[in-house]
Amino acid sequence: MKNNSVYFAGNANNVQIQQNSQCSFQNSSKDNYDFQSLKILLDQLNKMKEKISAELPSESEQLFDNVDVALAEVEQKRNSSRLKNSLSFMRDFAVEFSAGLAAAGAFELINSICFWGVKCLE
Repeated sequence: MKNNSVYFAGNANNVQIQQNSQCSFQNSSKDNYDFQSLKILLDQLNKMKEKISAELPSESEQLFDNVDVALAEVEQKRNSSRLKNSLSFMRDFAVEFSAGLAAAGAFELINSICFWGVKCLE
């Protein structure tokens, strides 16, 4: 078979595509979380709740709602969709937050290297 295409409409969860191999297989395992490490992470986030809430007042409520959901699931050692969704939200939050920090740093760096005291970006 050559030049075959696969089209996905909507979400394609737990899908593996293996290319250029015949008569082979792969095993897909469910998410197996390290509950002890997750508990440590979630506890650390809760310890920083006041500081994060002060820095990001509008975003922190949803973040800590997800922390609370994840913590409840982790304490029961439930490998649930609620846990997965909460962790996904926290991951996305961290990515957006860190991208914002990087952008702010780049903005300041560009402005600091402009000459004659003229701001390059505003």
